[in-house]
Amino acid sequence: MAYALVIHGGAGARPGSDYTKQKQHMQQLIKTGQDMLVGGKSALDVVVWVVEALEESGLYVSGKDLRRTLLVGLNWTLQSCLA
Repeated sequence: MAYALVIHGGAGARPGSDYTKQKQHMQQLIKTGQDMLVGGKSALDVVVWVVEALEESGLYVSGKDLRRTLLVGLNWTLQSCLA
């Protein structure tokens, strides 16, 4: 079975910040996610599990640090969500 598992911890790095804990956490999520895929879990189950683990960890600002952006003259609030 061929697959790719890609995750990221946010939309940008803050200069001078130490992201060691986040990197270690993401490496563990990738390892566990790979094991889940090899073990027969569906891609959807793995993605849901990874997103939940990222949000529950408290290491990232998903849905907490909302940003405003200007797009085609309208303000949109960007945030992470799982529908």
